[in-house]
Amino acid sequence: MDLPATLKNRIHVLACPACGESLMVANETLACAKCNTSYPVANGKIYFVTPPEHNTRSSNIKHKLRKILGRRYNDAVRLLGPGFPINKRRLLLDQINPSTNLVVDLGSGTERVAPGVVTVDLFDYPEVDIVCDLRYLPFQRESVDGFMTTSVLEHLEHPDRLLEKIFDCTRPGGIGVHSFPFLFPFHEAPGDFTRYTHAGAAILFARWTVKKLFNVTGPISALNTVAVEFASTLLSCGNGKIKEGMYLVFGAMLSPLKYLDAFFVDKASFLSVSAMLCAVVEKPSRN
Repeated sequence: MDLPATLKNRIHVLACPACGESLMVANETLACAKCNTSYPVANGKIYFVTPPEHNTRSSNIKHKLRKILGRRYNDAVRLLGPGFPINKRRLLLDQINPSTNLVVDLGSGTERVAPGVVTVDLFDYPEVDIVCDLRYLPFQRESVDGFMTTSVLEHLEHPDRLLEKIFDCTRPGGIGVHSFPFLFPFHEAPGDFTRYTHAGAAILFARWTVKKLFNVTGPISALNTVAVEFASTLLSCGNGKIKEGMYLVFGAMLSPLKYLDAFFVDKASFLSVSAMLCAVVEKPSRN
């Protein structure tokens, strides 16, 4: 069976998202003995759902750029985007080692943040190991050492429900690294529903021990992203395709300014004016 390399010896950590029971290997599928649901395994991926098509205007141009740039796409976004580039790899590796721990990146998108990380997304990107609906995580209770999400919580109608599931699937003492927008324009992928202040995030992660809550970008990223959204919206006169092109142009023009945020990142006094925040949390151990 063509299982993902990150899961070849870890089938025992998977659970049926329909009923929560263990899965067993059956031909080219993973099957649940309790509810008789089977999930196909192909091309080094496990499919717990059929991946949907992207249906937003911005996703169309992103899809075209991914085809053109290939693996260079993420580097281009970090270089030419209006927001300060977040070093996801360092954020994760400062907390947990994926080579010796089971680490899951939910909503991983088009990149694997570090070797050994299990990548999970609703969309069938090349680097994704598990295709699933994040509302129904396919992991056993207390089986995962660490979870990561980056710009995921805002795209869920009920992010608190995902965090409850993450809590259940995390072992006691396990780690979570979650980055999310605060002062950031509306962006569909395919939906966009919530923003959190640092005070709101403290409530969201109330069940966890918050090791650190800080800003991973600063006020320049907040100003840049709003300016790019405003200019491209104003000058496109309601034409979505023109707006896409203008967003890329204005984003690239203002992108050098974002590096000024290096002076403001991880500064408590700038939590109130930052585009993106990050919570590093730990599941309390049993007494």
